[in-house]
Amino acid sequence: MEIITTIDKIPKHLRGGALAIGKFDGMHRGHTLIVARLRDHAQKRGLPTIAMTFNPLPTQILYPTSDIRPLSTLEQKTELLAESGIDAMIVCPTDHAFLARSAEDFFDNVICKTLKTQVIFEGRNFCFGHNRVGTPEKLQAWCRESDITFEAVETITLNGEPVSSSRIRALLDEGNITLANELLSRPYRLTGVVVTGEQRGRHLGFPTANLVEVETIVPKSGLYAATLHHNNRRHAAAVHIGDNPTFGPTPFKIEVFLIDFDGDLYGQTLRVDFLRRVRDARKFASVDELVAQMHRDIAEIRSHTDTMATL
Repeated sequence: MEIITTIDKIPKHLRGGALAIGKFDGMHRGHTLIVARLRDHAQKRGLPTIAMTFNPLPTQILYPTSDIRPLSTLEQKTELLAESGIDAMIVCPTDHAFLARSAEDFFDNVICKTLKTQVIFEGRNFCFGHNRVGTPEKLQAWCRESDITFEAVETITLNGEPVSSSRIRALLDEGNITLANELLSRPYRLTGVVVTGEQRGRHLGFPTANLVEVETIVPKSGLYAATLHHNNRRHAAAVHIGDNPTFGPTPFKIEVFLIDFDGDLYGQTLRVDFLRRVRDARKFASVDELVAQMHRDIAEIRSHTDTMATL
């Protein structure tokens, strides 16, 4: 898959193709359906397929003081789009000038003149341009006038509610990893760098890797079963998110304990896939009680991740 970082320089072989525009945040089931429909249609006509996305997310530019985090890093989004079979991804650098561009101007000068687009597939809730004026209805009308094939792909529902990035964020805030993973059609992933912590876990017999520089949404505090990618292998892991109330006021941390693993991870970038929530974080009456519970937690996580661990 080719990666284009400017909309002003599009290779000739990618012009006149099939286009889908969106944040593709998390690349959930709805995004996957749009891309699949686009790819199938383009293949029948022998057209290149292009996904246009934005970095950073527009909400991060519009609301800079809020802690709005994406569901996926740009690197993960790139990997997922590549796996979908798309020919090229255009990453539009998002700034205030870009967001102030009108929908009609973007359609005329980017979609038509620069890309010479022949096909557009979008979700029914898609909007673009300043103040989100470019609705699916307007886009369809403009496409009709410009002899561009347009299709609004139906919204996927699960348990009676639409599959959307905002719904997945809400589920992660609730700690509902199981349902979030269903909407994503894969485990939710965190990526972070390992730094030296207080090494309290090591003294208790559970050395943990403390993750920082996490760009994406962090699930609700608690203990989770996960798998961790390291040196092209997957290992079962227990992930604790939050503070450590048993030891009094402590900083918020993301701590990863790799089950049946011995090695140095400091300074490395780890990818952690969340499988399910094990329990809430809570204060224990003593350190011994905490350690006993940790042994039970590890045994439970190991038993549920045997098929995923160390593949």
